[in-house]
Amino acid sequence: MPVVAANLDETEKFDLETAKPDGYVVLRRFTYGEIIKRRSLTKMSMNIGQGKNKDKNKDLQGEMALASTDINAYDFANAIVSHNLERAVGVPYNFKNPVELQYLDPRVGEEIETLISKMNDFTEEVGERV
Repeated sequence: MPVVAANLDETEKFDLETAKPDGYVVLRRFTYGEIIKRRSLTKMSMNIGQGKNKDKNKDLQGEMALASTDINAYDFANAIVSHNLERAVGVPYNFKNPVELQYLDPRVGEEIETLISKMNDFTEEVGERV
């Protein structure tokens, strides 16, 4: 029988173009349980057609922004296994602390976010086999 448990030791090192000369992150794929947890962060409760709030669109935008922040914090905390990135000289980033993402250079953050996304996008792989 095939063993189909996720291999948490399987990682990949990526050199970061936005953190020259030698910035890198080591990432791992999410387990299926982590993917399910991540999906649950995107669920929003909406009360369509009820209530007297005139700014429902602003409320929805606010909820979406909060969900996006939570998802990014979750992704960085769970996918980054190792790195050599610092907030200040000698002070490494702690990506398990979502507050530290506030201080990350946006170019570096976007690059890491893209790498995590690509590493955990299985739609193409599954589509090719079907």
